[in-house]
Amino acid sequence: MKYLLIILVVLLTGSCATPSIIATREQQKGDAHFNSNRYNEAIEHYINYLDASAQLGLYRNLTMEAEVCRKIAHAYSFHGSYSAAEEYLQRAITADSLDNNQMGLIQSYSDMGKVSLAAGRFGEGINHLNHALLLGAENEESFKSIKRESVANIYLGLAQAHLSLGRFTDALNTTEKAHLLFNRTGYDEGMIETFLLFGIIYTDIGFVNQADEMIDRSVGMAEQAGMSTVRQYLMKAELAGLQGKFSDALAANESALAEASRVRIIPQIIWANIRSGDLYMMLGDTKNAALFYKEAGRLSDENREALFLDAALNLRKNELDGIEGYFQTEGLTTASGLLYLKRADLEIENEEYAAAVSYLQKADSSFMEGPNVEGMARSGLGILKVYSGRNLSESAVDQANHVLSISNNNEILWQCWFYKGMAMEMLQQPDSAKHAYREAIGIIEESRGNITTERLRGRYINDKIKVYDRLINLLIEEGNLQESLLISERARARAFLDMIGGKLPGPGFSPAKELVGEEQELSIRLTHLQKQLYNAYFSEHDYTRKLEIVRSIKDELTDTQDEYQLLLSRLRTANPEYFNMVKTDPPTLQSIQSAISSSTAVMQYWISKEKIYLWIIRHNKLDMVVLETPSGEIYEKVRQTGRYLKFNNTRLGTPLLKSLYHDLIGPAQPYITDVASLCIIPHGILHNLPFHALIDLENRYLMEEYYMAYMPSSSVMTEMAREKCKQRDNFLGMALGDKMIGNFSGLPGTTWELNNISSQFSDPVLAFETVSTESFLRDNVSGKDILHLATHGFFNEARPRYSFLLFSPDEADDGQLTVNEIFGLELEACIVTLSACETGVSDISKGDELTGLSRAFLGAGANTVSVSLWSVADRPTAELMISFYKHLAIDPPHVAMTKAQREMLEKYPGPFYWAPFVVIGGSADIQL
Repeated sequence: MKYLLIILVVLLTGSCATPSIIATREQQKGDAHFNSNRYNEAIEHYINYLDASAQLGLYRNLTMEAEVCRKIAHAYSFHGSYSAAEEYLQRAITADSLDNNQMGLIQSYSDMGKVSLAAGRFGEGINHLNHALLLGAENEESFKSIKRESVANIYLGLAQAHLSLGRFTDALNTTEKAHLLFNRTGYDEGMIETFLLFGIIYTDIGFVNQADEMIDRSVGMAEQAGMSTVRQYLMKAELAGLQGKFSDALAANESALAEASRVRIIPQIIWANIRSGDLYMMLGDTKNAALFYKEAGRLSDENREALFLDAALNLRKNELDGIEGYFQTEGLTTASGLLYLKRADLEIENEEYAAAVSYLQKADSSFMEGPNVEGMARSGLGILKVYSGRNLSESAVDQANHVLSISNNNEILWQCWFYKGMAMEMLQQPDSAKHAYREAIGIIEESRGNITTERLRGRYINDKIKVYDRLINLLIEEGNLQESLLISERARARAFLDMIGGKLPGPGFSPAKELVGEEQELSIRLTHLQKQLYNAYFSEHDYTRKLEIVRSIKDELTDTQDEYQLLLSRLRTANPEYFNMVKTDPPTLQSIQSAISSSTAVMQYWISKEKIYLWIIRHNKLDMVVLETPSGEIYEKVRQTGRYLKFNNTRLGTPLLKSLYHDLIGPAQPYITDVASLCIIPHGILHNLPFHALIDLENRYLMEEYYMAYMPSSSVMTEMAREKCKQRDNFLGMALGDKMIGNFSGLPGTTWELNNISSQFSDPVLAFETVSTESFLRDNVSGKDILHLATHGFFNEARPRYSFLLFSPDEADDGQLTVNEIFGLELEACIVTLSACETGVSDISKGDELTGLSRAFLGAGANTVSVSLWSVADRPTAELMISFYKHLAIDPPHVAMTKAQREMLEKYPGPFYWAPFVVIGGSADIQL
């Protein structure tokens, strides 16, 4: 009857747009946008509908108004606008109450509960959901004729609430009830949610295999139904990370980020960035983690209504005081446990063990309420750290065994074995200690081997190098030189070894198109900003104004580089070829020795916390000495030596060069008396020391006694010895010449240098000044055996991968050939000479992973690289290089360089002029 009257009103008012017509039209438009996930447009039309419907008076359709209000609430929730969502749900409740629409009321209270949960108000959420259940119980008969999924959705909301509160038993029970109802009705969307919840619950209570199975089922059904899979892939990433499967974790995380960007659900985008930060933090990449947290914070600042997301971010930023009350008020036991763990870690760092134990006990109690087995393992690890700090060895062993029995998390497991090993050492049980350290290293390397990017491998090992160090100490104490050497090899330069021994993506590589597009856009933006910076130095003559412009461009450039770095990480993990890389195992002692000629000794250093070990490897024997000088003292001497040499301060530098010869070479002298060549394998800060400039007791430089070469590790030496490299006549040379670029002065001596060098080759390819561009290098590098680049080099200490060689800018490039770009070159060169400043300086992680120009060229395919450790003088460098290539015609690179330096010594006695250049690498054809 009501609808008949509405039609009659329409007929009597003629053909003009009546409120009824407007309401119908706006509802239909709203539905069309809503069903296409265009929620902003849907909200606009739905609000128009409500305005028109309100004018109908007695003829309003309250049931429809309530339904539209629920849809508006859903749309606002989608963007994280929870207060607006709650406002419209309250309007829905009012309309349903006036219309006595019990089914609508149940739905509205259920939706209100879910919105409260999303906003982080868990107590309110549970109350609303329970009220919805109560209404359902009061109208039980009506449920026989309606869809069971309405009740199932209420149970689903309750399960999510219990899960957030850390009540895993309650969460499991309510999930099972929801799953049963969804299964009876065949409602796939509900089944997808319950499988996901099962996976999350099983993860936290320690059932990893079951969790994997549930999440995979949820993913499969969601993808088949065309639904969002953000939360599923975030859980896959978390599970893989717990098991040390970092390639899988990075890939799943990338899928979650991409899907979150596609569906544009702001809370999910925030959470995806938080979890990305967590994963990179686990990998030891604090810079990338900070960038993801920063992005999550930016999005969160735009939407301050998600209390739990805000608290989660503050927890990660160690801003703890403001969130403890919130966690306690809402009864968030798991979150409270994590907070107590954070506080305990801070106390352990300060050796305030009593306070730490108090927090750890609170954390354990919080986790036990779940029970959250993963959390209990983490609090147990904290207790283990306290026992270790207090030297309570027997208690530490018992605690380690307990945590090992309950945890599936590789990051917890390796630490348990490490602390157990330390306890066994204190109990004077070296065999048990070695066993524990080997177990820890096995877990570390299993996880490390699953990281596909070389930079992340270096970061990951930083806080784990102590395990290798303690095992090396024990092995050396018992005289096991061979295993101690091989353990040091397992610790150092593994990323570099895997990179040159593995299969990197070839020319046909085609990763995710959208990421490639983003990379190209960012690359263009970086080039544009570099050009802007270059132009700013010359186009603006007002000095104050110039500083302002340059500072602004540099700030934008830094932000863009951060963005580009994040994208590179995503691009690598999106490339499936990286997951199929061939991983090269560290060699045996026999294979190392087979790469060494009878006239060569390899001197391999290892800097432990207090001592420095030196292995002397010959083709038929292995010796080792423990250096007497403490590692801290060596560090300071090397640092000072570098400073004095760079500023040509011979008066202060010479005593240090003599002292370091006594410290680092003298103890090995009995083992190297009958060799012609020394190959130095440095460790840590020793990478920045020119060993060939050390001075013996007879005031002779080391390079006057031996031909000098350098290698990153014995493993790399062995791997590179397999490469066949024959020096031919294909020469490519590039020189900056007398061209000033930005703040970099011209190098007029490089033109003379390159002209003299190139005359030794039959058909050289040359480029000078404005022709010497990145584009020229890329276009001409293929098939070249010898590559000589005479220009400025710049080491970026803050961002080593943005260190660069300087070329003339052109329309295609900014003139700065960065480490990232060098890795992309496909070289066939036997030798690359970087006749430039600071080309050999590198960022060195604790795992001895190097990031710098020399390493980039080796990684790009060069067999040998000649680089400099500090800024060099123009003319003397040119003379040294001419001499180097003259000898290179008949000698291996390391011999040619040493002979050139000996000749330079006669004309330029100070090491400032000739010592910065070192030769790194070499193959069997130019065997040491």
